[in-house]
Parts: sequence; structure tokens; C-alpha cells
Amino acid sequence: MNIISPAPLSLSQPQARIKDTSIVQVRATDDPEQGNSFTVQPKPVPRGTPAFEAKRAALIDTIKAKVPLEYYLPAELIVNPPLDVSNIPASCGILTEDEVRITEDYDAVGLLQALASRQFSAVEVATAFAKRSIIAHQLTCCLTQWLMDEAIVQARGLDEYMAKHGKPIGPLHGLPISIKEHMAIAGTLSSQGCLASLREDTTDSDMVAI
Repeated sequence: MNIISPAPLSLSQPQARIKDTSIVQVRATDDPEQGNSFTVQPKPVPRGTPAFEAKRAALIDTIKAKVPLEYYLPAELIVNPPLDVSNIPASCGILTEDEVRITEDYDAVGLLQALASRQFSAVEVATAFAKRSIIAHQLTCCLTQWLMDEAIVQARGLDEYMAKHGKPIGPLHGLPISIKEHMAIAGTLSSQGCLASLREDTTDSDMVAI
């Protein structure tokens, strides 16, 4: 999602990486695509037929095309990451201090209370979690789709409702969620975990609608 993002932040190498001397030598995998990879790949990815690889590359490029350059981790970190990447989201400089607090200091109940009291807006929360999720994806390859734009549109609607009515729209007002890939979301792709089952959905699954 290309949202109201803060001014571009420095993508200098996180200090956490310097402190951790245990380095995964990804270059030693002899993976010809590693140098252009968007995500950490400690081992070579098995290759399929040219037709399969073209489809796989198109899906990967779809995610990359949605990510602003200021949300990219340094290329050197992707190619040669530390063994422990857990502190990189908070230390890499992509998240603001408030975004680190939003994504680390609250459980679901606390976050809902902060949203209901207008300590944070729904847009602020959606932005923080969307940014953190794309950082996590670059480190762990955990996403099949990144829906930041869609989340911000919904969050703006929630903020408008709050401003007009002075109360949350419901008990889960503004709470970010992730949805497993096989759950259909209208206007997005879903699958059963393999490329052959990939489809574009026109309606939400019952679980998503609920």
C-alpha cells in the first residue's frame, strides 16, 4: 500500500547486525538469483520448468511492485543476514518510534483500547503493521500478498466513522489481522498452497465476511 508514508528514512545497516557476529553466508549457496532477491534465502530455491518459473517470478514481482523503496531493507542485509533477525524491524530505521511502540507494546486488547480512546488512529495502526509485515517478509518470506493500500482505505473509513460518531464502529475497530492464503478475499488471489490452484477471487469467503 502506497500510503501517507513518512519522509523516506535511512536504510543504513541496522546496528543489530553489527553486534551479531554469527553470519549466514548466503553467497555460498551458489544461487544465481540471490543477488537480486527481495527476501532472505539461506538455501537455494528449487527450480521448476521455464513456464513455472515465469509464473512464480510474476507473483513475486507483484508484491515487490507494491512496496515503496523506502521500505526496502539494505541489499547487503538480505544477502548476508545475521542468524537472529528478530530485532531488525525495530532497529532498521524503517519504522518510526511510534510505529515500533504500536507493533511491540500492545496486545490485541490494549491496541483496541488505544484505538477506542483515540490514542492512535486506525490509519496509524494499519500503517505500522503493514510496514512491519513487509520488513518481516523480506527476512522470512512470510507473505503471499501485501495489502497495505487496501488496509489504509479501510482504516480511513474507520477514522471517518470515529470522527463522526465519537465511538468505534464495533468491538474490533481498527485491529489489523492477517488472513491465511486459502481464504478468499474479493479482488485478490488465493490458493491451496500450490501454483496450480491459484485463482482470482470475486467474493469473500464466509470466514472473511464474518
